[in-house]
Amino acid sequence: MYCSYTDGDPMISHKQEGGGTDRYTYSTTIGPKNVGDSFDWSAAIPATESRTYAIRADLGPGNAPTFTNLPITLTLTDDRAANTLLFTVSVNDVDPQDTPTLVGLTTIIDFTFNAANGEVKNTGALPVGTTELQFRVNDQCSGTTETLTIVVTNIDQTAEQLLYTLTVTDGSLNDRVTCSTDSITPSTDNFFVRLIAGTTDSYGVYVKALPSLSYDSVRQYAVLISCTDTKTPVTDTLTIFVTKNNPPSFDNLPATKTVISSSTSTGSTVYTVTATDSDSPQLYFNMTCVPVTCPFVIHHSGEILATSDLTSHTVPGYDLYIYVNDGKTLVGPRTLTVIISGINTAPTITNLPLSSALSVPENGGLSASVYQVSVTDVDVGQTHTFYASYSPSTGSSLFSMNPTTGLISTSSTQAINYEALGASATSYVITVTVTDGFDTATQSLSVAITDQNEAPVFGKASYAISGNEGNAGTTVGDPSFDVTDPDAGATKAFSIDCPSFVINSNSGVVTFSHDYDLDVAGTAPSVTCIVTVSDGDLTDTASLVITINDVNDHTPRFTSATFTFYAQPNTGVGTALGFITASDNDAGAFGTISYTLDQTGLGFEYFGVKHDGEFYVKSSLLLFSSGTTLSLSTVVKDSGGLQDTAAVTVIIPESTTAAPTTTTDRHVTFWMDPRNIAWVTVAPSDSEKMAYTQKNKNKV
Repeated sequence: MYCSYTDGDPMISHKQEGGGTDRYTYSTTIGPKNVGDSFDWSAAIPATESRTYAIRADLGPGNAPTFTNLPITLTLTDDRAANTLLFTVSVNDVDPQDTPTLVGLTTIIDFTFNAANGEVKNTGALPVGTTELQFRVNDQCSGTTETLTIVVTNIDQTAEQLLYTLTVTDGSLNDRVTCSTDSITPSTDNFFVRLIAGTTDSYGVYVKALPSLSYDSVRQYAVLISCTDTKTPVTDTLTIFVTKNNPPSFDNLPATKTVISSSTSTGSTVYTVTATDSDSPQLYFNMTCVPVTCPFVIHHSGEILATSDLTSHTVPGYDLYIYVNDGKTLVGPRTLTVIISGINTAPTITNLPLSSALSVPENGGLSASVYQVSVTDVDVGQTHTFYASYSPSTGSSLFSMNPTTGLISTSSTQAINYEALGASATSYVITVTVTDGFDTATQSLSVAITDQNEAPVFGKASYAISGNEGNAGTTVGDPSFDVTDPDAGATKAFSIDCPSFVINSNSGVVTFSHDYDLDVAGTAPSVTCIVTVSDGDLTDTASLVITINDVNDHTPRFTSATFTFYAQPNTGVGTALGFITASDNDAGAFGTISYTLDQTGLGFEYFGVKHDGEFYVKSSLLLFSSGTTLSLSTVVKDSGGLQDTAAVTVIIPESTTAAPTTTTDRHVTFWMDPRNIAWVTVAPSDSEKMAYTQKNKNKV
């Protein structure tokens, strides 16, 4: 920015750079400015050189808007007419660029507030007591809140009236003087003496509220008044004259007033009655109406107000009979005829009521149409709005009314359930009301909820049972199906789609339809079936997982009652002598067998048997000589504990020797021992011979 420069009076603060120190610092200010202000630089003398400066603007916080007449306490009497201007709220904002906005913070039905002009008015009779109304004024930056306190007092129409103030003097300043009436002639209780309110030593003569005075009977009273300082009393007489009352008179009645229904709302002033009374400043008005239900009220001020919105009224006119009273004489009635123009015609519901109840089936779906209400209205172009009420009130959760179309539908969120409602809550009366904005029409629709057959329902999607394999008719298990049917008294029957099983149609207990043996190849240990429950018409299904447990129903058996093996004393430890064989017809775990040996009779474990039945030498046989026969037993057992036993014989054959000098012992051949011949003769099967031949081929 390039500016002018006046030597000696810098227009802008700056600091001159250069030299050893920066000694040239200047301060310039143009003072506070508001938004939109301008500053004239034309008086400056042009500089001989160009300089560039920065301008700093310090922004102030601005000023908050304020109320010019709040807070304040406003004291009013309760005789103000409706819609009277009670107070005007005034605000100010010293910042010219700000636009203050006034809002009312308190919502009370007895008062209205116009934010545009700040006017506070009453909607009807003022409520006696204290009411606080809060207001806030805001500008673009901040705001202020203040309170208008309205104190409404009741006009006491029965308060006594001060007629005369007594002046009493006493030479002694410390004496306390009291006054009272000694007598009143003629006798009456209409007058009395007492301290004037708010004083401690001033007495006055009062006439009681609503005194029974008659100008024609007694026109004056002598009131003898006594005052005393408790030492010397003094008396004097006050004469009170009764004047003849002048009755009030109406100034503007009888009269006729025409009002427009569409523009006369609650609280609107219809007419103001005026009357005069030469000797009474306070007059009181009241009235009666024909018809008696007229929508008007009169205040003591004479102001007649509408008590309701006349747009909904169909009566074309009313006669108001008005009285005025000055507290002594009642004058009237005088007639004010109020004619209402522009009366609206109420709409008509054309298709209600029905001759019989409308049936609505349960479970008909959400938002299902129930009934379309039809309306006619001679006032063309009016918009109609529909409402509904329900008896019992629970109907509001089952039905809804479209306020625009008049369509009655079922609820959009809650299905209708006949059983849940109960027999006593299946009939409803829907009261339909339609309004054109001014008048209404009402008719009733009776609705009967009807019962429908509903399907039984399994409590779960899947169930499971387990049982042991068994014969046909054997019970597998009870799935304990939890089936519900909303229909009272409904029967249920079960069926199953697996041919290997039978289900009891009533109880749901499952049994085998034929022998079920897991030892038979291809027999499944677990089956998933579909179970169906039916009420005779509707059905539901659930899956049933049936698990069959394998039973240890076969005992393992040895292939022979006796097993015989041959060994030599020098047969090495670990040498296999043959096999012990057995079988078990159980499949699975129960078909697994194991072997054990009982060598108790030998006194030591010389032999062992492996899991596959292999019989071997476990310990040295050198203790036994040739020709020895060893006897023991073997047990085969399955995993379920069933077992079989067989005998085991181990033969150590005899041996022969040659000449003592050179020969050594030799083995005796199999056939040299006659016992072996007998053993071969009684051998029961070829399999045993074959087993012997295979294991002893070098001996035979």
